[in-house]
Amino acid sequence: MGAEPGTVSWVTSTPGGQTLGRFKIKPGQLLRYSVLYHSRKKEPLDLIIYFGKGYKEPWYLLVPAGISLKTQEIIELYANTLLRLKFTDPKVKVGKS
Repeated sequence: MGAEPGTVSWVTSTPGGQTLGRFKIKPGQLLRYSVLYHSRKKEPLDLIIYFGKGYKEPWYLLVPAGISLKTQEIIELYANTLLRLKFTDPKVKVGKS
């Protein structure tokens, strides 16, 4: 499950940018893109998209550009955080069906 970095002009909810739903991903895939977030400020970020097997929908994570953690490490940290939240708040869904 590798992550190939790509480049996207920017990610935004306004016309002209790419909304998160436009990124195509299949179950079991992990993708990472360098993006410029927001139509005015164009903040450089990394977009990580993870669609775990058995998950109902993918995770979309925005992290600082050039962060020293590997993509898989970021996914594991996020998953661990969700698991901790699940045990403290039963309304939290972790992603699996």
